[in-house]
Amino acid sequence: MAEPLTSFTGVSSGLDWRSLVDQMMKAERRPADRLQTTIAENGRRKEALNAFQAQLTTLQDAAAALAGRASGASSSPFESFLVTSSSPPGSTRTAAQATAGAGAAPGTYAVRVTALATPQKWTAGAGLAPTAAIGSAYAGTTLTLSKTGGAPTIPPIALDGTETLTTLRDRINALNTGATPSGVSAALVSVSATEQRLVLTSTATGVANGFALDDGGSGLLAQLGLDAAARAANPQLAQAAADAAFSVDGIAMTRPTNTAADVLPGVTLTLTAEGDATVTVARRPGAASEAVKAFVDAFNAVQRTVATQGRDPKSPLFNDALLRTVRGGLTSEIVRAVTPATAPGVAADLSTLASLGVSLQKDGTLAFDASKLNAALDARGGNVQALLADRMGALADYTESIARPLTGLIDRRESAIDTQNGRLTDRIADIDARLEKRRLALVAQFSKFEASLGKLKALGDQMTAQFSGLNRRSDD
Repeated sequence: MAEPLTSFTGVSSGLDWRSLVDQMMKAERRPADRLQTTIAENGRRKEALNAFQAQLTTLQDAAAALAGRASGASSSPFESFLVTSSSPPGSTRTAAQATAGAGAAPGTYAVRVTALATPQKWTAGAGLAPTAAIGSAYAGTTLTLSKTGGAPTIPPIALDGTETLTTLRDRINALNTGATPSGVSAALVSVSATEQRLVLTSTATGVANGFALDDGGSGLLAQLGLDAAARAANPQLAQAAADAAFSVDGIAMTRPTNTAADVLPGVTLTLTAEGDATVTVARRPGAASEAVKAFVDAFNAVQRTVATQGRDPKSPLFNDALLRTVRGGLTSEIVRAVTPATAPGVAADLSTLASLGVSLQKDGTLAFDASKLNAALDARGGNVQALLADRMGALADYTESIARPLTGLIDRRESAIDTQNGRLTDRIADIDARLEKRRLALVAQFSKFEASLGKLKALGDQMTAQFSGLNRRSDD
């Protein structure tokens, strides 16, 4: 077996066989080194494509936001609001809170809450031991649960007298499942170790969600303290279902819940306490200018990538046709965007992006003057929104039209890069395997040569010794 290269030395020849083999292997591996360089270059190209794809996506999202096409209820920069609620001096709690989204209009509203919506709740005035049955006297009793609002039809509960309060609780709760829930939940309150009481509660607030309970005249409700007499004797045992009663700017109204999303357009009121509150809805300062700046920055980032990487011989995307396509298309589209618009709602004197502070520069990038946009918004916010929706809508359409196929193209190119790198890696592995066999063969060959050379040297030494002996005898 050949010696490992690390321990192989040219003792007989005096040659550094290890260094010689290393040099031979290095020379023969140059094709693999070139393949490795290609893999590294492909990796840098893929990273550059990923970065460019991200820039296109950012540009598309920024244009869509200005066009009012972004997802989410309050995604439009023109529908980003600050909502505040205040209470009169001396109040310990604000009567109402609010949130605002799409369709809201700035304004100040006076809210007065006279009653909060409540669920119906009955607490039994008497109870039973935890394991005690209601008794045989109530065998054959039918409990009927009904809703104040009518529907749904609730199946009655037939009793045989062996039921405990736990049984009653579970059977009532079973009616609150399925496609037509009763809207009533039951619970047990432990008064002591020897007494539990039944509590019935509507699962929703409002008069229409109240309920009634009938025992068919068996007297079971009276036994449990759930009849009208028990509630009359102790009103705290019964909370009636009630609608919220409130007014907005003096207009009285009611709702079945304490949340009202249909009173003010785009505004959801949440009633929290009886009393007065002042709700103010205002556009978030700077939201629109931030959105326009985000678009300008995204556009310029794409243009600079196209201009720099597409022309730089050292760039992985040098002279890439994809970049040239994007540059030409974006330039054409932005030229259209800065021309006067004639869409509905666009004023003649406020019809260009330049009037909003967005201007096209000689190098193909955009400049933005936020002061012009804010001044236009303060004076004529509706016209500004109409103009941006029209201009940015067209640009969003274009960026989407190029981003989608380009995204697919970039994905395909990245997939092709991965496939190529996989093949190159396999070729490198094959080359290294072949070179390893070659190295082992060389080691074996040189080892054999060294062994043969060693034998020859030993034979020479032996013959020299013999000749020396003969010479000594002849001298004698």
